[in-house]
Amino acid sequence: MNLVGADFSSANMAGMQLIQANLTRANLGAYLAGAYLAGAQLTSANLSGADLLGARLRRTDLTDADLTGADVTGANVTGAVLKGANLSRSKLTAANLTGTDLSGANLTDTDLSGADLTGANLTGALLDGSVLTRTRLHACIINDTKLINLDLRAAILPNISSVSPSHVASETLFLTSGSDDPIAVGMPEPFFSFFVGCGVGQERMQRRVAPNIRRS
Repeated sequence: MNLVGADFSSANMAGMQLIQANLTRANLGAYLAGAYLAGAQLTSANLSGADLLGARLRRTDLTDADLTGADVTGANVTGAVLKGANLSRSKLTAANLTGTDLSGANLTDTDLSGADLTGANLTGALLDGSVLTRTRLHACIINDTKLINLDLRAAILPNISSVSPSHVASETLFLTSGSDDPIAVGMPEPFFSFFVGCGVGQERMQRRVAPNIRRS
């Protein structure tokens, strides 16, 4: 089905069958709850503010798509390609994002509470203020990822083997340690090992040890 550049803004497309449709550059800022978009081509599509609650987006190509402020709660996004996609301020609560390609994606202020990102590729992605409560990051690829203003204490972290040098802002260290001075209080495991895998110097996280002053 060729729907390149089609305009469905504000349309009610709930439950619609658009499997493998070509919606490149289409305007889909619409009601798409429960829609079937598996295998569809949505490259550079406009989905800003779209309601994708429970939608089927398995293996959908969303490269460079705009999903700003979209509601993707509970959607099946397994194996989808979201390279360079803008997901800022979107809601992905309890979404299944296993095996997705999120390389270069913008996840600023994105709510990923309860989402499953097992095996997702976050190379070069921006996570700034993202909510990661009960977010499963097992086997996620963290490489040149920007981790800013994040509290990782309630997240399920990836294996260290899938973590490579990345940009970790001081605010993330403060929030995850639960202190404005992670050096003083010390960074607990498994976060210490995770941040070391990200290339954070141990001196930014280690507990200060009082000097052993010999009294005469």
